[in-house]
Parts: sequence; C-alpha cells; structure tokens
Amino acid sequence: MTDGEKNAFRLEPGLGGETISIYERIIKKIYGKERGEEVVDLIYTSPAAVIPTLLTRLKQKDDEWKKAQKEWNKQWREQDLKNYYKSLDYQCNSFKTNDRKIFSMKSMIAEVEMQKQFTFQPTDFVILKDVVHLTLYYLQRQHSFTKHDQKRIRHFLYTFIPAFFHFKPNLFENQFKETDSETQSDEPSEELSEEQISAEHESGSETQTSVKETNAKQDSVAKPTILQFDIIERKLDEDKFFCNVQFYSFFRTFQILYERLYKLKYINDNYPERLKKTLNKTAVDLSLYSNRFDDIDLSNGHYNALVKMIERFIDGDLDQATFEENVRYIFGIDAYIVFTIDRVLHFFVKQIQTIVLDKNSNQLMKSNLESADESPERCL
Repeated sequence: MTDGEKNAFRLEPGLGGETISIYERIIKKIYGKERGEEVVDLIYTSPAAVIPTLLTRLKQKDDEWKKAQKEWNKQWREQDLKNYYKSLDYQCNSFKTNDRKIFSMKSMIAEVEMQKQFTFQPTDFVILKDVVHLTLYYLQRQHSFTKHDQKRIRHFLYTFIPAFFHFKPNLFENQFKETDSETQSDEPSEELSEEQISAEHESGSETQTSVKETNAKQDSVAKPTILQFDIIERKLDEDKFFCNVQFYSFFRTFQILYERLYKLKYINDNYPERLKKTLNKTAVDLSLYSNRFDDIDLSNGHYNALVKMIERFIDGDLDQATFEENVRYIFGIDAYIVFTIDRVLHFFVKQIQTIVLDKNSNQLMKSNLESADESPERCL
C-alpha cells in the first residue's frame, strides 16, 4: 500500500465487528475520556498513522495490567478466604449483641428473680481447670486491679473453688504455680489468710462501705438463691448454697464460661471429622494455597489450640479481628461463642472482686467453706 493509499484509507465504526463499545471503552480507559474520543476519531480518519502506535500502547498496558492483576490476586485470594469463613458464621453479630445484655447486673437480677433456683452440673475437670487458668491469666495482665485486689482474687480462686467442688485444697495453687509466679515476683510471697481477710473487713474502708451499700440495695431486690451442684464421684447428690446477688452472678458467669468451653471441647473429642482440615491439591499445585493459618498448632488437638489462641488474645498479640479469624479456622461455625471471652472474663473477675470486698459475701463464703470441710474430698 502506497503512502497515498494509506492516507486515503478509512475505517468504518465497529472495525468490522458488531459493536464499537469494547474498543472505545478500553481506549478511553487508557487515554482518558476527552483524549480517548480524539484517538477513536483518528482511528476512523487516519488508521495507518494511529493504529501502529495505538497497538504498541495497548500491548504495554496489557502487560502492566496482567502484572498488577497477579499481585492483586494474592490479596483478593486472602480476602476471599476471610470472607469464606466469615460468611458461614451467621450467628456472630446477634450473639455479640445478646452477650452485652447478659453480662450486666440488671440482667443477672432479672434472671434470678425469674428462675428463683439455679442448677449447675459440671462434669469435666479439665474445663473447670481451664476456666480458673484463663481467669488467672487474664487477671495477671490487667492493670485496672490493684496488686492487693489481685492477690485476694487469686486467694479466692485457690481456696473457694476447690473447697466448694470438694477438690484437693491446693489443687489449683499447685497447678498454676509457674503461671502465677510472674505476677507475684514483685509482691510478697505470702498469701492472704482467712483471718487477714476477715480483719480487713472489720477495718471498714471507704471502698468497702460503698460496695456494701450497693450490695444492700441489690440484696433488697433479689431473694436468697439456692444453687445446686451435682458433682460426679460424690457421695452427696447435691450441694445447696444460699447466696446473694454477687455470688449468683459469680456462679452464673462461671457456668457460662464452663459451658462455652465445654461445647468446643466436646466437638473436639467426639466429632473430629468436623474439624479436619484438607488441602486442595490443585490449589497447592497452582500456588494458590494460603499459609496464613500455618502458625496455628493443631498437633495437640483443636481445643488446646483454642486455649493457646485465647492466651495470645489476652496477651495482646492478636487483635479482635485476627482472633476471630483464627478461631473460626479452628472451630468453624461453632467458634462464635468465644469471640467475647475477654469481656466475659473481665465481668467474672469483677464479680470476684466484689465478693472479696463485701463483708456479707465473705461471711457466706466462710460458712460454705466450713460446711465443705465436712464433705468427702474428691481426689483428682
């Protein structure tokens, strides 16, 4: 084709195809709307001069876009994995909303007024131990409680729970000695005795007085509640404990923590096939496998991995979103019940703090410990 023929050559809109929208849209995307319209007009009027340069530009942008797409595919793939596990979790949002309502004194009082009697049947000592362990673990990493209050809360956990459930007296203290040593390194090693606790209440500090006034108002609303505990391997069928609102809130929160952990441990022990993770061979071959959960150690079981994950969450190593993703990966659609574990533990510790600062609650605790001494000990 001569130069004259090239200059005289023209192209019809559509370039021989059915539509003009495809190539016009791409050209305008590269050059912009105004400049793109000029380029499209030049394609029709001067194709011999414009098309070679345009093709070079299109090939260049095609290579750039393919490279960018390859990089973005990695991020899109990870986001897709996040959305996959999250899309299955249809109960999370409503659960969090309801959880905020449950853990308030107003809700606790309303609950006890409705049912009058509360029954708790713990059957798994491992879960009881883990509840105490996570409570101590949370307490050690909180700065909102004074060292004095922390020591009294630990003393309560070490003495009251083993005595109430008829375990060996120093069971928890011996098991958690290493875990507790970090916090106690800056404190006197001597634990508070029952006589010291009673003596402190007799002194009547301002803080205790304000707590007593609050408790008096709450006690006037709620009547004494009977708590019944059916403990396995016990000669006695049940324990009855007449308590105030503070003790009811303590036992109710204890039960919630126990039941949530128990459910996940039960799934781990009885339905391991539900938790089995399988790799897609094709995804591995194409390097599409995401290794974002490879740091989760499932060799000791999914439940133990969950406990370790909660510890990391309490330590601050994981933010809320990452914690939820990791727990979803471990337990799937059943994981939502531990998303608020930090709030539950905080409420639990606050109830223990209220008990140890309240004289009436301490008298109830002392009476129960004295009656527990007459019951047979459960050897574990």
